[in-house]
Amino acid sequence: METLEEASAVFKTLRLVGELGEVIDIIKKTKADEIAKIPKIRKNFVEEVCDCYMYLADLLNCYRITAKEIDRIYKGKVTFNLKNPMKYWKK
Repeated sequence: METLEEASAVFKTLRLVGELGEVIDIIKKTKADEIAKIPKIRKNFVEEVCDCYMYLADLLNCYRITAKEIDRIYKGKVTFNLKNPMKYWKK
């Protein structure tokens, strides 16, 4: 039986995936130039990305992952990817 906290994390993950699907739909149906330059499309795209960001932040909170942890790991991954571009792009 899941705890309430575990169920919340699962819910946040499912919502995040759903919102990512909406971002993907916009990308599939719209040229990048239109997303960048047409205000109505751009606003919709930014709103969907923001929804993703909110659910990701909620998910991180479920596992008590701090901004400091994210910063440290992110910097390490960027450094690795810059030093190993072929490994990064082959994924």
